Amino acid sequence: MKDSTCPECGVPIGKYHVPGCDAEICPFCNNQLISCDCCYEQLGLIDMNKYPDTDGLPPDIFKNGLTDKHEKEWDKLLKEKGLIPYDPTTALEYDDDPYSTIILTDKHD
Repeated sequence: MKDSTCPECGVPIGKYHVPGCDAEICPFCNNQLISCDCCYEQLGLIDMNKYPDTDGLPPDIFKNGLTDKHEKEWDKLLKEKGLIPYDPTTALEYDDDPYSTIILTDKHD
C-alpha cells in the first residue's frame, strides 16, 4: 500500500507523527501543526493591541520562538486535546505550488 506510512516522517498508519513532521495535523484547527498559530492562541500569547508590529506576539517570542516553558505547556495542551495519528484517508495534501496553503482532505471519496 502506497500510503501505509507517512510520506514525511515514516510512521505507520495509526501511530503518532515524529515531532516537527510536516504532515502532522493540529488537533485544534485541523491544519498543518507546524505552521498554524494555535500554539500562540492556546497559550494566550497573542495581543494585537499590545504588539501590533510583531504579529501580536511579544517581541522575544516573535524573534526566538516559544520558550522551553511554553513548549512544555503546548505539548501538554496537544496531548490533552488529543494528537492525531497518521491516517492516509484524512491527510494533509500538497499541491504543485510550494508556497500555497496545505489543505486537509478526506480521501474516503
